[in-house]
Amino acid sequence: MKLNDVLFNYVNNKEGHPREIGRYWASEIYAIKKGYKKPEDFFKKKIVEDDGMRRIVSGLGYEKLLSDMLDFSKIDYIYNPKTEYKINDDITLVVKPDFVFPEHIWEMKTTSNRTDSIPDKWAFQLECEAQVYQKPVYLVVASFPFQIKFFEFKPSTVRWKNVQKTLIEFDSKLKQINENKDKNK
Repeated sequence: MKLNDVLFNYVNNKEGHPREIGRYWASEIYAIKKGYKKPEDFFKKKIVEDDGMRRIVSGLGYEKLLSDMLDFSKIDYIYNPKTEYKINDDITLVVKPDFVFPEHIWEMKTTSNRTDSIPDKWAFQLECEAQVYQKPVYLVVASFPFQIKFFEFKPSTVRWKNVQKTLIEFDSKLKQINENKDKNK
């Protein structure tokens, strides 16, 4: 087996929680908002190839290294806890920050591009973490060679309402598509 096959298999074939109408991840809200994740494609498995799978594996490697360093230094934190938050009776938001400390949260991203601020593509996920955990959130950007930059996230009630509205609208469209599919059987 080639290394590329190992990477592809690891990124694309890990078991995850099955997709359900009404259950959405904080990390996908930006894609939903921008229309990259469409209701009609919600149940389709997205295959990640080439540069994308290498970025995912690099990010996981940086997270593991940082986790090992925190453990070595006996720092009190929880790695990747999953919290479910009810937006309403029908919609559950799943939030999984990378590092939860007693006093704050770190959400880690790895990039090959220079980052001097928090990009919009990560702000919705950070907003969910801030609102659900009610703690300060920091974007932790790792780059090569090993360098980490911290950016303090400023929560916004406007953005949080936008998150909720986005999920409610997406959920409604997804239910409609599902109902139409059931009628056409």
